[in-house]
Amino acid sequence: MLYYTPSGRVWFFYFLMAYIFINLIGTLALNQAGILGNAQTPYIRGLFVASIAFGTVYIAGPLYLFNHKIKFYSEDIKFTSTIGIVIFYSLLIGFINSNSYTYILSDLAYLIVGLAIFLLTRFGNIHFDINKNNLIKVSLLTAIAILILEFAFGWPSVSLIIFYFALFLYGSYLGYKKFIFINLIPIILIAINSNRATLMTLGIMIIILVFIMIFKKKFGLLAIFMYSSVLLLILAILTFNSLLNHFAYEILSSPLGMRIYSMMEIFNPNVGGIDFSRDITISQRLYEVTAVTHTLGSNVFYWLFGYGLGGTLDMSGTLDTSVANSALLGAESVHNIHLLHGAMLFRYGLIGLLILIIFFFKLLKISIKTVDSTTMIMSLAAIAIIIYSIPASSFFVTEPLIWFCAAIIITRKRILKPTH
Repeated sequence: MLYYTPSGRVWFFYFLMAYIFINLIGTLALNQAGILGNAQTPYIRGLFVASIAFGTVYIAGPLYLFNHKIKFYSEDIKFTSTIGIVIFYSLLIGFINSNSYTYILSDLAYLIVGLAIFLLTRFGNIHFDINKNNLIKVSLLTAIAILILEFAFGWPSVSLIIFYFALFLYGSYLGYKKFIFINLIPIILIAINSNRATLMTLGIMIIILVFIMIFKKKFGLLAIFMYSSVLLLILAILTFNSLLNHFAYEILSSPLGMRIYSMMEIFNPNVGGIDFSRDITISQRLYEVTAVTHTLGSNVFYWLFGYGLGGTLDMSGTLDTSVANSALLGAESVHNIHLLHGAMLFRYGLIGLLILIIFFFKLLKISIKTVDSTTMIMSLAAIAIIIYSIPASSFFVTEPLIWFCAAIIITRKRILKPTH
């Protein structure tokens, strides 16, 4: 089920152990130190980047160079050169604008480490073979790992959750009734303890899956049921607010109830849409978009190429005190931009945003055209990462799974249909 070269095996297991150890042990240690929630993120991400950089330079890199000949194929060149061009011009603009060196370094480190993950995964020929015969086993192991990490250690692994969603969607695509029945309880348990971004991701991915099934002419009874359920849910949110209000208040004590209630109020005509005084997270994101457009101003160059790596925004007028308090350089120089399109536009310009859009539709096209189960699962996972990152852009750059997905998709393509 898991394949790799001898050097690839060393890299894969080093990466896996570093990721688990830093996230798990780091979460426990920071909890004991009184650093909780999102405040842990910079520490854990920094340690992970450092561990991958160390592993690349001193372990995986030398092994790859000495143990086998590295080959670049056209897909590798296209992917690497695209990322390389974005890194080059955004780094140059960052220095020209005298952006914070601290943030320039952190932005650059995430991109280079991500590119290293992609290349080492490709050169190690690391890939999976997930099919109907082992789908139930893989999904159950993933679900059990998610629930153990969540309830026993307090670490909700978003990477595993998104991968599990991709497995569940693929099983639904197959119409695999036994798989769906076995995974109903795990996915409900995961959903109940999920945040709003996770629920949004699952809902949108179900709709995307239905359209994929339409294009693949695999629109059976199960797809009709799923599509009808999604439409009814949307209709209920838009129309039957009183019923949903009652439902949400009944389960408001659970995370799921609070998320449903927050999303429901966006469409509630009785409150006129978003109540900024009650949902500060949404108002903060809208405030950030305004700050981005104000900073870019009427400068066409900035709109095309962005403000560069390390760019910051003046958010001294924000209502979200947590943003101002957590900013390393103060509220006048906030680096984090929550909305993905806002972050891409600000740092990399319309060119960077266009590359992301092309990447998204390329993944969608692969999901529609591929006949390989692993390729479809990894494509769905990558699409889910992009959707999850829409309200939390930092996840897109720092999430290693998307680099793995890109590498494995290319590897599977070359294995199934080699080109020279």
